[in-house]
Amino acid sequence: MTHLPVGYYIVVVQDLLFILYTSGSTGKPKGVVYTIGGYLLCVALTVKYVFDIDPDGKFACMADIGWITGHTYIVYGPLANGVSTTVFESTPVYPTPSRYWQTVQKHQLTQFYSAPTAIRLLRRLGAQHVENHDLSSLRVLGSVGEPINPEAWNWYNEHVGKKQCAIVDTFWQTETGSIVVTPFPGAIETKPHSATVPFFGIESAIPSPVRIRRKQLPVIKQPWPSIARSVYNDHNRYLETYMKPYAGACYKGNGAATTAEIESALIMHKGVAETIVIGTADELTGQAVFAFVTLKPHTREFTYDHNDEASLAKELVPQVRKVISPFAAPRRSSSSVMQVQACVFLDDHLMTHVDADHA
Repeated sequence: MTHLPVGYYIVVVQDLLFILYTSGSTGKPKGVVYTIGGYLLCVALTVKYVFDIDPDGKFACMADIGWITGHTYIVYGPLANGVSTTVFESTPVYPTPSRYWQTVQKHQLTQFYSAPTAIRLLRRLGAQHVENHDLSSLRVLGSVGEPINPEAWNWYNEHVGKKQCAIVDTFWQTETGSIVVTPFPGAIETKPHSATVPFFGIESAIPSPVRIRRKQLPVIKQPWPSIARSVYNDHNRYLETYMKPYAGACYKGNGAATTAEIESALIMHKGVAETIVIGTADELTGQAVFAFVTLKPHTREFTYDHNDEASLAKELVPQVRKVISPFAAPRRSSSSVMQVQACVFLDDHLMTHVDADHA
């Protein structure tokens, strides 16, 4: 019999590594299950090849450690490669908008991975907060969490990377476990707002036009090692969400709400007669939504004050949150619905827009 040192435990590749709880798009928490071998393989490879890490690298992912981005690219990925990793607390702008760049300079970071929302925020506050810091240690800049708009990409490239760093715009989700679409530094030509090519072993595709949640989304046609294995204690939910929408492929289940879904949520309100929702650009969040609403005449069930915009907002904005899920709440920091504003028509008269910030 083999005697192992105290503290050792034999595991196999398909043993459970951790469960990450996420609300998903239904609002009901689900425990996403990851296994040891496959997850660790992909997180190690993506850190090594996407970020071109070397043994002397100093990796910094600025995400919350409680999210899958933090698990994968603060803890497991860098440490599986034997390199230094950074755990960042607070926000990019407290106590100063130079906080990120102070950290880069102090620790001579070589890889820097952040979200487009943070980059857009820092861009809006001005490049002067970047310019007085030594960022020459940086080699690769990464973007994660949502598509990065060209304006933010160019600012990141010019003011942070000084046009000397590779920029990797990465696409992945909680359920993928690790990056699945990405450029490779020095090997793939990049351009703003493009995640470029699939990672090793990822066979992505746009399926035939079958309508899923009123929009068409990419799928992955064959398994990859870091794919989530199940939803804890609810494997049927896992199959229904990711495996059954398209036979023979994994549907990644994007959580963003469509304009049609928001329209459907609003029309269910007892005071709404008609509505149309459109998307628009937003300097900070990247995307926002405007809802144009025609209200019904006064009834016993629903009355309103023509001059009280704030109360109308408090009626209509939570309706979206209630029907779709909490993820669609206005100003939530994710790639879902960032902002909802309503232009309300009262008895055929246009009322000025109702901003969700008043809700």
